[in-house]
Amino acid sequence: MPELRPPTYVPPLEPITARAATSTHGCPLEIDVMLVLAHRDHVILLQRGQPATSASRWEVPSGSVDVGEDALAAAIRIGDELLGVRLDRVELNLGGLVHCRYPQRVGRLGLFFTATYLADRHVSPRSMRPEVWTGIEWAPLTSLPTELVAYHAAGLDLVRSGEGYGALGWAVP
Repeated sequence: MPELRPPTYVPPLEPITARAATSTHGCPLEIDVMLVLAHRDHVILLQRGQPATSASRWEVPSGSVDVGEDALAAAIRIGDELLGVRLDRVELNLGGLVHCRYPQRVGRLGLFFTATYLADRHVSPRSMRPEVWTGIEWAPLTSLPTELVAYHAAGLDLVRSGEGYGALGWAVP
């Protein structure tokens, strides 16, 4: 059986200068990374405080991919910056991908990476930015709060069902 090796990083041919990529067909797209940190049948959720547009709603720890950063590096950074949890690349798996469309905004591609919280390896998750996220809780994956951001709920549905792809905000033909 052949030996499995991690993917090799290939630098881009041209410098990356913008967060939102535009394809050769003119389709702008923002890439988001969501960290689905699970412990048994629960996932960690953060509650956004005021004055955000989604104030008091729950969401999965998330952020955009920074310039020069791959998606796994973004997931690792999000775990550290938002929860104080340090993860390794080998702990992360792609649990789902959501293509989201909001009216009047750039399209979003959400990569939902899953990782298992291990009490003997990881510190207890906490909100590292309490001025932004005022609540944190382990929520049962089978009974998520109704005040969950729709984009994040769609990704958690994919993780729970094992389906790989979902779309939100698109007209179904």
